[in-house]
Amino acid sequence: MLQKIFAPILAFFMLLPFATWGRGQENAYLTVVKAIVQEERNEGLKYLVVDLSQVKLTDTAKLEKAIKAYCDRRGITLLPDDFDWLVAEGYFVTEKKIGFEDVEYDNWRFPNKDGIVINFSSDDQLTKSTLKTDAFHSYEARVGGGCYYTVKRIGCVWLIFQKGIIIVDFF
Repeated sequence: MLQKIFAPILAFFMLLPFATWGRGQENAYLTVVKAIVQEERNEGLKYLVVDLSQVKLTDTAKLEKAIKAYCDRRGITLLPDDFDWLVAEGYFVTEKKIGFEDVEYDNWRFPNKDGIVINFSSDDQLTKSTLKTDAFHSYEARVGGGCYYTVKRIGCVWLIFQKGIIIVDFF
């Protein structure tokens, strides 16, 4: 009898590749990271940089550890969020570019488009069971996308309940 009840529920959660098990708030952010990696750069992704400077967590150590473990399982190298180091080590190439209305700007990019940067830019809400945040992702300066996410915890599973595209005007 219990199998008939729990089998459909378990199947539902197994179909959600972004679902994250665990009660801690860091798992809400990890759910967003997993969704971005899965959706945007699933094939050929070698490198990931995650900027956690704007998240509302009081301590990001658990989140950093969780992201590292996720990357290790997928064969992705998690790089430090240090622009100068990324340039010095050759992960980023920098160049001058001409943008809209002939405005010159400094560009950075992963040379082979084999990495992405995820930037949590604004947390509207963080509670024990809900995260509302904006996250941008790109492989090159001024090229990429942004979404707002509402992530909720049901029991011990974090799920994305709402996602919307953010239109960005870089100039």
